[in-house]
Amino acid sequence: MKNGFTSFWVVLFCMQSILSFAQLQEDFSDGDYLRNPRWILSDSTDWIINAETQLQTNRIIPNSTYWISTSNSLSDSVQWELDVQLLFNTSSLNYLDIYLISSDSIPVSNTATGYFLRLGNTEDEISLYRKDAGNRIIKIVDGINGLLNKTDNRYRIKITRREKNKWSLWYDASMKGNEYVDGGTATDSTYQYGKYFSLYIQQSTASFFQKHFIDNISIRAFVPDKTSPAIINSKMMNPGSLQIQFNEETHPPSVLNINNYTINGGLVHPKSINKDSLIVNAYNVLLEQELISGKQYQLFIKNITDISGNKMKDTLLSIFFYTPQREDLIINEILFNPKGSGSDYVEIMNRSSYPINLNGFALANINPSASSINIKKIFSNDYEIKPGEYLVFANDKENILSNYYVREKDKVFTLSSMPSLPNENGNVRLIDGAGSIIDELYYDESWHFPLLNQREGVALERIFLNGATQKSDNWNSASKSSGYGTPAALNSQTQLAKQTNTEISCSSEIFSPDQDGNDDVLLIHYQFTEGGYVLNSSVFDFAGRPIRTLQRNMLCGVSGQYKWDGLDEQGRELPMGHYIIFTEIFNLKGAVKKFKNAVVLARRR
Repeated sequence: MKNGFTSFWVVLFCMQSILSFAQLQEDFSDGDYLRNPRWILSDSTDWIINAETQLQTNRIIPNSTYWISTSNSLSDSVQWELDVQLLFNTSSLNYLDIYLISSDSIPVSNTATGYFLRLGNTEDEISLYRKDAGNRIIKIVDGINGLLNKTDNRYRIKITRREKNKWSLWYDASMKGNEYVDGGTATDSTYQYGKYFSLYIQQSTASFFQKHFIDNISIRAFVPDKTSPAIINSKMMNPGSLQIQFNEETHPPSVLNINNYTINGGLVHPKSINKDSLIVNAYNVLLEQELISGKQYQLFIKNITDISGNKMKDTLLSIFFYTPQREDLIINEILFNPKGSGSDYVEIMNRSSYPINLNGFALANINPSASSINIKKIFSNDYEIKPGEYLVFANDKENILSNYYVREKDKVFTLSSMPSLPNENGNVRLIDGAGSIIDELYYDESWHFPLLNQREGVALERIFLNGATQKSDNWNSASKSSGYGTPAALNSQTQLAKQTNTEISCSSEIFSPDQDGNDDVLLIHYQFTEGGYVLNSSVFDFAGRPIRTLQRNMLCGVSGQYKWDGLDEQGRELPMGHYIIFTEIFNLKGAVKKFKNAVVLARRR
């Protein structure tokens, strides 16, 4: 039993050794022709390994031929890949032959048989040939004419021999190995075995000396691809185009066929489809008409195959494009007076119902003529801010993280240069890629809670998300309990809009202006059936004495709010107790109404 077990592992080891020996991986990084693997040269001076560890031709004799070979027994169900650069326009006298299978180490010997790629010839093409004894050659894959009709030809080349002796040729001008173009297919079973892999050069004049470069040769068993392609990403680039990215190479005739795409189940097809030059396996789809902003569409995709012929499942994509409107994105929090040499920050929030692409968006200052200046782009590539999401921009992310509690650290971004945010007062504007204003804020340090002993390091927070940006009553200092700032999170002073049928109401019956983040200010809400009312509002103590004028002749809309910070007319702290908010409204129609709202001002003892 023991001997049998040992024999099994010996056989397995031998099989693994044979498989490993049969495969070839050569990047010439060892600078050695004689080992791993051993190469046979026509002459020791014909080839060199250059400083970039590439195999380079070195013969400087005109009208000559030369070669280099190494052992290779993989001949069936095999894949070859290699990088090639030819710094010349090919011709019938200047070309490179890549012998995939050869029965002889001298590939052009009279008795040698096999298959080879020719890069060049009269048609400046990459084609596959069969070589028979007697140096008879037969073209079996006719490449694209003119492909090599330039002075710098760089390609990653892939050839496969698969089941039933099907040959496939691919080439990738990006040399990344994942943007292959179909170079043609053929079936030929004449030769099933070979012994060598070889490179053969035909050159004429000195103009072609030392201008052939080969690298990253790989010969390995072909593993059939039986996995269907799938879409891994899709996004609208603008109202008239979208980008679709697949998880693998797709067969160009299938993915570029506009009839394989229909919109909203009808006969509407894209105008054109083109491969993206930067993103792997991505295609840009140009639509016949621009999408209506905010409207949902359905894109049906069928008959897409990969290069191995595997078909993708018919796919239905939901697509839409949304053009952000003013105040869809809002300035939600701002720190303009940081501690010491700390960092300013600006927080934005998406209060729309749609994800918004921030590519090209910027923060800016506003000059006296209301133009945008000091424009600082926040994103130069695609980045979607989701509905309800907060993002923070600062000139020093680490300073913000060290001074404030930030749960979602990846929502804080460093800008190498922020717009100017002076400590006393200033402004900031959010603009889109076209320069349109999305939101803007003119701030003043007087908007802070009046009794703060220290304003350094204290952020101003928006109170109502749906309130007006440019209204001081909609801002307050971040609470002490929050650390005086809530970057990338719900504001400590945020209040939800109060739902009431009463024309005048208060945010709470008890408020405590102690900066603990709970009812630090009293919000007085108004809700009318029509606009045009003028409002006056004052605070009285329970003895009926006037304490503070909150609003005088304020022109109202249908709804809104204003605040009381618990201070008297001189900005002094009032004692705990009961107070009356007295409000009077009137309009030009002669309607007059008066309201009294009782509240309790509480303080910590």
